Amino acid sequence: MTKNIRISLFISVPIILWMLSGFFTDSDLDVEVKKSKVGKKSKVNHLSYIGDSDIGKNVNIGAGTITCNYDGVKKSKTKIKNNVFIGSNSSLVAPITINENSIIGAGSVITKNVKKKSLALTRVNQLEIKNYKRKKK
Repeated sequence: MTKNIRISLFISVPIILWMLSGFFTDSDLDVEVKKSKVGKKSKVNHLSYIGDSDIGKNVNIGAGTITCNYDGVKKSKTKIKNNVFIGSNSSLVAPITINENSIIGAGSVITKNVKKKSLALTRVNQLEIKNYKRKKK
């Protein structure tokens, strides 16, 4: 481990974690980083899980983001290159690579590699049913 790492008292940091200088998390809320490398000036926000991942420099991981690294049989890697912005509440389904200077829209479930300088998002149109009545038990 190197110096200049700021972490909360309540963060889960297994011995196998490799954090590079400049790693930052924003709060005393739960952030778990496991078997991962986090680059300089990268930030992992509250309520996130980062497992089996390589994260580059100057990356922002939005609150509530998870890396989905286990399919029930084997664990796979998530690779996030430099200067990437991951919107809050995103799921990154490994194996996957998010290339340089890309943005992931909040609430997205990303299952395919993202090319550099790209915006990736997965959303369906919001559905609203007027005068909806809940079924009674």
